[in-house]
Order: sequence, then C-alpha cells, then structure tokens
Amino acid sequence: MLCAALTPVKQHWRDLIPAAALMIAVTAAIAVATLWPSGDRGQYAVIAPPSYDLGRTIGLVRAAGGSIVDVGGLKNVVILHSADKNAVNALYHAGAWLVIDPQLLRGCAGFHQVAISPGASA
Repeated sequence: MLCAALTPVKQHWRDLIPAAALMIAVTAAIAVATLWPSGDRGQYAVIAPPSYDLGRTIGLVRAAGGSIVDVGGLKNVVILHSADKNAVNALYHAGAWLVIDPQLLRGCAGFHQVAISPGASA
C-alpha cells in the first residue's frame, strides 16, 4: 500500500494550460488597467493611425475639442488636454486608434518638457 503512494506521477505539458491561461488573463487585465485613460487633470495621450503626420494628428485632436499639451518623437502620438467628460469617445469618433493615460508616455515615447523662460525666443 505504501509503495503505490510513492510511485511517480507522469505529468504532461497540458497540465499547465489552466495556469498559463490564468497568467495571460491577469497580465492582460493589468495592462488594460495601467493604460486606461484616467483623465487626471484632463490629459490624455492619443495614438493616431501610423499613416498620420503631425498635422493630421493635431486635426484629429481639434476635431474632438482638445488642445495639444505636448508632442514627442512620434508624429502620430500627442498628449492633449480636454475638460470635456466625453473626450475619450470624441477622440475615438474623430479617428484615434488608442487613447491612454499620458503618464506612461512621458518617459517612453520621447516626450520631454521644454521650459521657455519669459523674454526668451523659441
């Protein structure tokens, strides 16, 4: 009876499928929660289609009633301000591919704050 309890159990890679599925689901949920636009101070990051140049991206933001706060290294990604509660829906309706929280883009997508002192020319 004791020998039967000590025999090794053969395990298959299929036994790990439920754990892997749970890990993928949790990782996806964390990514969505992190990128979800909070609207903190009315700021949003907009990712327009890759074919958009900066002019078309700014036009998209203006069509949604927003104003540009910052632009970065990518011509189809901008940070905008809008006091409108429906800004996210308006941006998607204007053609934005993705609207996310701008805090992540400040360090990752070439965004940098440029301070111009009074009296200095840009």
